[in-house]
Amino acid sequence: MTRSAPEVMAWLKGVPFKSRLEMEESRTALAAISHARRLKQTSTSQFCISFQTLGLPITDEQIQEMKSNLDNIDFKMASEEERQLRHDVMAHVHTFGHCCPKAAGIIHLGATSCYVGDNTDLIILRNAFDLLLPKLARVISRLADFARERADLPTLGFTHFQ
Repeated sequence: MTRSAPEVMAWLKGVPFKSRLEMEESRTALAAISHARRLKQTSTSQFCISFQTLGLPITDEQIQEMKSNLDNIDFKMASEEERQLRHDVMAHVHTFGHCCPKAAGIIHLGATSCYVGDNTDLIILRNAFDLLLPKLARVISRLADFARERADLPTLGFTHFQ
């Protein structure tokens, strides 16, 4: 389930292990701006390029307008749209349409809200794994080194290893 920017920020405030999320890359991966940008990418430029390739009347100018406005996010307007529409994806579609008047008619063209939300979540998860996997590999490597260095060290208290 996708969350609105205020919901994401509220969730981050309530995270019990917030200090673990305070690395710069973690904040970026979970930031509302990143989430809103991914919503736009998923529902617009990449999707419309595919439709254009299939022959739909979508101009390069419309696609370029969307690409150049990916970081132009008006959270106040999106929040107001979401309050009126009660739909997070459509709120961002309408807000993005205000930023891209030439492309407004093709934003979200043929896409379901689940397509947008689910693929946005997958992109965020993939990016998070790109951050996590090298750190996990380092932890595993250090644990293996620790175990090898102490392989001959006798231990006490392991009743089931007798």
